[in-house]
Amino acid sequence: MRTREPAHLPLHRRLLFPTLDAERPLPPIVIPTASGSKRDPELEKLNDRLYHLIALILRAYVLSWYPRFSKDRSLLPTLSSQIVVPILSPILSGVYHDPNRILQLLLLDLPAIFSLHWSTYWQSRQAIRDTPHLFTPRSSDYIVDPQGTGPDLLGDVYHARLPLLSVVPSPGTTYADTEGPYRLPTPGGQYILSPLYLTSLADALIRLHLPPAEYGCTVERVMAREIVGRAVLGAIGRKLGEGWFWWSLGLKLMGGGEAPAENWRERAESGIESIYRLIIRVYSLLFFIWTFAVSLFARYTASPPSPPAYAHCAQPWAVLARQVLGVDGRPGVSPQRWSVRLIWGCTEGIITLLSPMIDRLLPHLLQSQLTPALSLRLIEVVEKVLFPLDGYPAPTPPDLTPEEAVMVRKQFEERLKGKIPRHIRAVLLPENQDIKLLLDPLDNPGCNAHLVGMLVDTIVGALEPGLVAPKTRMSEAEVEAW
Repeated sequence: MRTREPAHLPLHRRLLFPTLDAERPLPPIVIPTASGSKRDPELEKLNDRLYHLIALILRAYVLSWYPRFSKDRSLLPTLSSQIVVPILSPILSGVYHDPNRILQLLLLDLPAIFSLHWSTYWQSRQAIRDTPHLFTPRSSDYIVDPQGTGPDLLGDVYHARLPLLSVVPSPGTTYADTEGPYRLPTPGGQYILSPLYLTSLADALIRLHLPPAEYGCTVERVMAREIVGRAVLGAIGRKLGEGWFWWSLGLKLMGGGEAPAENWRERAESGIESIYRLIIRVYSLLFFIWTFAVSLFARYTASPPSPPAYAHCAQPWAVLARQVLGVDGRPGVSPQRWSVRLIWGCTEGIITLLSPMIDRLLPHLLQSQLTPALSLRLIEVVEKVLFPLDGYPAPTPPDLTPEEAVMVRKQFEERLKGKIPRHIRAVLLPENQDIKLLLDPLDNPGCNAHLVGMLVDTIVGALEPGLVAPKTRMSEAEVEAW
């Protein structure tokens, strides 16, 4: 018997466990280790928040239409207990007990993917600029940007250099007859994440974790597959592919504009005041260096030896920074600057010199931050983003017009320029256009769709290694034939 009325119970108990006694604990999603006999309050709170998030998702994407067809109230408990939780529990439990999956994703995989995206973007722009005859369509309906930055054409060339199964042209795309080897979509054809790929991914997760008897329940399985693949992953992928989404997010994270710094040089100061200010600055700098060195040495001595997989783990991030900053120049856009290359070469030399210390320290620092408290904060952020109206999703705002998107980007460029210290801008971003070029690779929706597709593949492979195809080594004859 219940000891409390249903109205006073949490949402996830009312929707997902309507017949369970309020005093009985919920079956855990993140299962503790077998050796852990003591109850972990943080882990229990994490499971409650996960159930609450599941209840919000099912209420928004199932209860909004299902009561029109049936009065059966057992659908949500069935979806949660037989499909959602059996899929999430082994994935989240595996990540909780083996954080190396997340560490490899953060330290090695993500910087490699972003570096590939940056290099492919600039190579595509260079290909359009250097060989325009290959991309000249015969159809007069296809509009080509003479600067090689048109969204349709750039997305096509990017896709030709980096084709992905998870990225397809948007519905309604037709192909114009071209003189070159590329079949170019007509205007309006843009690249998006494949809905078929996303639903197949969701179906593969269901098939992997559900027993054959429960996998045969067609209605619940198809419903969960469509919700995960199209409603959740599809909606998130569309937003992440828009450049203005990143500019709007950056403006929100940076907050209000930076207050103008006081220009103390304009004030008349006596010699004593100038000397006193210089002494204070030097002392503050030395104190910061001393405190940082002591803290770093203490954390280094407490860090265990790093596994061989994390050898030179800072190098992928250094390569990404080199690509983003354009240290080697951007062909046809910005030339090489030997002063920047010299400074960045010295930086990479220092990173290589300190590589043994970084390889031991960095994984330990990241692993120490992967706690249930961090997971709770991430779940809270997801709930606020997906369900900002008191647990309900907000009405879908209209996409920004091209003029509004340009305005948002200019605002973000100015805000970013104000946040980067002046001496760093003078060394690494000396030209006025450098901030703009810094953001260009995230501005094209067609190219961003490929980036999101690579991120989806990598994240799924890290969280669920069972879906990753085994590596096969090609023979010498196959390599030569290929």
